[in-house]
Amino acid sequence: MGGSAVCRPQQFSADISKRTQEVYQYIIENPFTKDTIQDLVCMFGLAKSSLKRCFKSITGASIGTFVRTKRMEPLPTCSVIE
Repeated sequence: MGGSAVCRPQQFSADISKRTQEVYQYIIENPFTKDTIQDLVCMFGLAKSSLKRCFKSITGASIGTFVRTKRMEPLPTCSVIE
């Protein structure tokens, strides 16, 4: 092999991917809830290690980093119609 090895993305079952995407959507819709990773594991029926690995492969960030980033995004502004 040459100088640099290329890492293949980890493969996850369709079920784990689907449930992790549901966690992702839940976080997007509820960024200010105080759910822990253990809470998410229980709510979505995933193993903690699978959730953490699959989430990072989907978003490129850990769950904690992703949540903090979402919390810092500006809220959408509401326009008042007179």
